[in-house]
Amino acid sequence: MKNIIVIVVIFIGIIWLSVYVVNFSSEHLTEPSPTTVNDQLPSDLESQSNNEGAVSITVTPKLSEWILEFEVVMNTHSIELSEDMTKISVLIVNEKEYKPISWEGAGPGGHHREGVLRFKSIVLGPEKLILKIKNIGGVSERLFQWQLN
Repeated sequence: MKNIIVIVVIFIGIIWLSVYVVNFSSEHLTEPSPTTVNDQLPSDLESQSNNEGAVSITVTPKLSEWILEFEVVMNTHSIELSEDMTKISVLIVNEKEYKPISWEGAGPGGHHREGVLRFKSIVLGPEKLILKIKNIGGVSERLFQWQLN
């Protein structure tokens, strides 16, 4: 009878120790959730303008929880604004380029055009954001930069 009690106590001890080790390991070995750009950015990044060539462009960052958005306003009095904004725009973060996931706003054509360029949220904290817009109004490349540190 003593042997059965000792075996039961040892068995219960082994089960308790196993449960403790599994719980302790899972609590301390889980990876932290990735930090997105949006978690680290100030919410009040200022608008920037570029008036080179025949088109003036103003860009205002708009941050939401899962998407990076840039409000883009273009004005001209001499050419048609017919570019596909998703093909001529790129976001540069930590020297890596990201294509927009959408343009919501005025379609190609006209002299005044505005809309929102949307990019997926970026993991890892950037030092700066660069929005590059190419080939509008005779200007091969326009850079809009926001320093974050």
